[in-house]
Amino acid sequence: MITAAIGDIHGRSEWKPIVAKGYDRVIIIGDYFDTHENIKGKEQIENFREIIAYKEANANVELLIGNHDFHYLRGIEERYSGFQPDFYAQIQEVLVMALNMDFLKASHLEGDILFTHAGVTNTWAQMLHHPENISGSINELFKSNPQSLGFTPCPKDKFPGYVDSTGDEICQSPIWVRPPSLLKDKLTGYRQVVGHTPQPKLRIESEIAFIDCLMTSGEYLVIKDGKFEIARI
Repeated sequence: MITAAIGDIHGRSEWKPIVAKGYDRVIIIGDYFDTHENIKGKEQIENFREIIAYKEANANVELLIGNHDFHYLRGIEERYSGFQPDFYAQIQEVLVMALNMDFLKASHLEGDILFTHAGVTNTWAQMLHHPENISGSINELFKSNPQSLGFTPCPKDKFPGYVDSTGDEICQSPIWVRPPSLLKDKLTGYRQVVGHTPQPKLRIESEIAFIDCLMTSGEYLVIKDGKFEIARI
């Protein structure tokens, strides 16, 4: 099986020529909405509808949730950069549609490769009730208590002076942790594929693939026979 993992979308249509290549499995790492480019809210919504239609027509497609999707969900009061209040209701509507179709997840596991929007640290994994079933536990948490995946600063009593407003903390959730903390406290026993933090080009470090580079290098990740390979649109 050959898998293509595509970085943060942010309303862009670059996913289309990638999936047109006919990979056995496609995983999109999240952040379908919000942008610093000239992509209007209506275009972002229509792009997401097309992604949902693609998923509906293809069973081997996994859609993960990112923080820029998360803050539009019902019951989530956090607001991150790029939030679009004028399109809040419309974006929430299509996200709820995807959730009702069971099309959005927080994690996907393929062999020893763990896919999440931002990554999983050892510290955060130990907060789960069943860390041995890491992907299943994350997805169950997303369904039962989605608020727990929000921005989660380290407790000051356990980590005095260790607070970072960008999410660069080992306690941060799989939709928020940043690469330095992820590399410092990498979850043992897994390779990981993550987006969330823009990269000038796709990079692979310490068995973690950082793939948020559609806007910069146009690269994405291909996994063939368990090996990471860098591909370009």
